[in-house]
Amino acid sequence: MGSMNVVRGGRRTIMLSSVLLFFVGGMSATDGAPPIWTFVTGGRIVGSPVVTETGRVYAVAEDRYLYAVEHGVARWRYDLRVRPIGPIRVSPDGTVVVRTRADSLVAVNPGGGTVWAYRHRTEIGSFEHGGDGQVLLGDSAGVVTALSATGRVVYRVAIGDSPVTAIVRGSGYHVYAATRDGRLAAITDGGARVFRRLFEARIEAMASTADRVVVFLSDGRLIAVDTFGREAWTIGVPEAARRLGVAGVHIALISDEAVWFFDDSGTTVGSDRFDGLGDTVIAGDGVFVAAGNAVYSVRASQPRAPVARFSSGVGAIGAGGGRVAVGTDDWVLSSFGNAHATARPGGVRVPYWRTSYDYLFLKDQISAGTDQAVRATREMISRVDRADLAGSYHAIRELLIEVATPRTPRTGRAIPPDVRSAAVRALGRVGDVVVRDFLARAVAAETDPFVMVAIFDAFTDTGIAAPEPVLEIAARYLSNARGGELSGEIARAAVDLVIASHRYAGYVPEVGVGLLRRAMEAPFPREIREYALTAARQIDGR
Repeated sequence: MGSMNVVRGGRRTIMLSSVLLFFVGGMSATDGAPPIWTFVTGGRIVGSPVVTETGRVYAVAEDRYLYAVEHGVARWRYDLRVRPIGPIRVSPDGTVVVRTRADSLVAVNPGGGTVWAYRHRTEIGSFEHGGDGQVLLGDSAGVVTALSATGRVVYRVAIGDSPVTAIVRGSGYHVYAATRDGRLAAITDGGARVFRRLFEARIEAMASTADRVVVFLSDGRLIAVDTFGREAWTIGVPEAARRLGVAGVHIALISDEAVWFFDDSGTTVGSDRFDGLGDTVIAGDGVFVAAGNAVYSVRASQPRAPVARFSSGVGAIGAGGGRVAVGTDDWVLSSFGNAHATARPGGVRVPYWRTSYDYLFLKDQISAGTDQAVRATREMISRVDRADLAGSYHAIRELLIEVATPRTPRTGRAIPPDVRSAAVRALGRVGDVVVRDFLARAVAAETDPFVMVAIFDAFTDTGIAAPEPVLEIAARYLSNARGGELSGEIARAAVDLVIASHRYAGYVPEVGVGLLRRAMEAPFPREIREYALTAARQIDGR
């Protein structure tokens, strides 16, 4: 892991502060906000990086590694052994799936371990995540195959004789698949075919809205089809689309030189033209585009805004969790805090908790206690963001605190550790005085190691004004963690706590120094030991 921060090709790595942020010589951000961090990979980045809700960035490079990067430091890198093709998909449970050959997929867990490897019998044309942790892939024989969370075949559905070129996840239980010869099919999560429709032209791109699927055909038509396969509207588009997606309440169409926005009736509501587009990513209510050596933010109702300008070409863009990740041709991966928020036309924000799921519904789900309720609760909590609390701030904060406790005061029901951990991390993103007081009480009483790691992470996000008590507890956990299942995660969280104490409190107490020394020792994973060593050197100013 230490080799990942080695200067390559004469580049200079300069420490800007003690919080593990790096700039690399030759890269600049003359427009827009400066990078939150930059990181040098071992080769050119292949395909678009993926940014999770927590800010972790996954990227694959030509050096045959999958990288998991946080705060400018690689948590781990996974040796794919063969050159990746891309793209990357991340499931709700954090499993990362990468295409490595024309007919192979590899799944890696959030800790960097192999979950499964799968080799298909024919060439894979497209793959996507489905429901319940499934992976859906379409192949050159016109068949859609669903793999389980363990990499086993769940079902196969024949769509046609032509290669499957696109798969998108729809609303409810629908999955849509398109073939090269213009065939569109809808499939349920169980593998039952709902409808199949043949168009007169090739399907070039496809996207799914709340109640329909939109396809762009090679003859220039953009067509919306409902969940029963019936045509809702058709319009003509003057340029060929290479990508379709949903940007807030609009449909975004990206050609080789322009970004177009349409409303749900097919009416054009905005467009922006560039002199040649590189990689693009649709996020929130807008699109991030690479044009030359720059990255721009484009929305339906606003003029383009520069995110950053680089001295080398931009090869890849990803977005999520309120951040944008940019990979440049000189092997540099950068993170920017500039991702779009969901908005109504005209730029008026729609708070998450007032749209998809009201927090009162979350309250009911917690009380229900079924497996489905737990999954829904975990999904909703993972989306909590400080800005999403508008209009419901205090109620949601108190609800999250209730979920984070071992037994809810209202129902007395025990909350599963993974849901409690998600609530604690969401509280860390809220990060006010009430949350810090709650965390101070929780860290002294918590017994579940999964939740304790989440508490350490939340402290890292909210800041530690008086770090000694928290670091002492982390030191005890670290002493008991050697060789355990969570030893690496506990050590990683402890190192992050030390970094946070230096950042927020301005110093590192002796117990923090001891934590770093202990995290550098065996039997902790090598990447953790090197991470602790890097933190110690930077805190020491060397």
